[in-house]
Amino acid sequence: MLRRRLESVLRDNPYAVDTGLVALLRTLTEELGADDPLTVEAAYRKTQLWAGVGDLEIVVPRMMRVLGPDDPLTVEGRLRLVLELAHAAADGRSHAAEMAEVVAQAAHVLGANDPQVTWARIALPLHLARQGEPVRDELALPSAARAAREREQLEPVMAQLGPSVPLIVRILARRILATAAYRMGDYPAAARHFEATGLVPGDEVVAHPEAAYWWGASLGESGHTQQALAILRPLSESLKRSAHPLRAEARAAVKKYRRTRAATSVERHRNVITRRWRPGP
Repeated sequence: MLRRRLESVLRDNPYAVDTGLVALLRTLTEELGADDPLTVEAAYRKTQLWAGVGDLEIVVPRMMRVLGPDDPLTVEGRLRLVLELAHAAADGRSHAAEMAEVVAQAAHVLGANDPQVTWARIALPLHLARQGEPVRDELALPSAARAAREREQLEPVMAQLGPSVPLIVRILARRILATAAYRMGDYPAAARHFEATGLVPGDEVVAHPEAAYWWGASLGESGHTQQALAILRPLSESLKRSAHPLRAEARAAVKKYRRTRAATSVERHRNVITRRWRPGP
């Protein structure tokens, strides 16, 4: 009965004050005890709704003791906890060994394509690449040294994961790799990673002008001036009446790639004429 009630609460309205998960957890503790498996499961479900490292640090040892270390919920809880600890740590490398162990176990118990396992496999190299630096936004350019570390750590993982990466995780990871490649001046790689996000450039112009600019500039510097202008023209137009710091750079980039495209067109035309009128032997 209490099992069905827990399932019903999780399905219907876990946040309800009188009938939600907190109230049910109190009932389970009173009727079954704090170390009953159902009580422990409910306590863990609560951390899924109200995430916090402190709660996980309390609940996960209980799960290890009551449910066992190989129970799927325990493995999931450990995975979430170690990711939270690595995220909060000054140096993500301090939890690298534990992360690697838990990720391997989670892949075995939950499945290699489980979304949380996939995210953890991506988060692990990123924390290794931090080396004492703060966790960075995927839409911020890293230092050159960090960019090199991120690409070294993350590119092999993304190649292994292939198409199994969930959309939101793929976008984050590809943006990190794109901005890292852009910082290093590897514009073809940056353009490929931006393309691999699966995002629409026009949407990025509106939502994330910086990402749109780096995407367009990466294409332009890779010789794809027409594709670059398809991104940079609307970006420059959208920033025309704003005080955005990229306004002048976007306008200058449009002018630059227009000139490049015009020069390329003239050169191509000249080569055609030369071949057409070249005298025979």
